[in-house]
Amino acid sequence: MRTSSSTNLQEQLGAELVVGLLQNIPTAELEAALLDESHPLAKDLQTAVSVAVDAGRNLSRQIAVMALESVLRERRADER
Repeated sequence: MRTSSSTNLQEQLGAELVVGLLQNIPTAELEAALLDESHPLAKDLQTAVSVAVDAGRNLSRQIAVMALESVLRERRADER
C-alpha cells in the first residue's frame, strides 16, 4: 500500500519528467492531449509516466494532466 508521501513524490517526479518532454511540443497538441485522454500524445505521456514512476493508470493520467496544465500556463503567461 502506498503512503501519501510516496504518492506525492511520484506525482512530483512524474510531472517533472513530463514537463521536460513537453517543451518542444506545439501548443495545439498539448491542448488536444489535455482535453482528450485518447489523444496519441496523452496516451504516450501516460505510458511514459507509468514506466518512469511505476504509477497506475489513474495516477499516470493525473500526472500527465498536471504537467500539461503547467506547460500551457507557462506558455500563456509568456504570450502576455
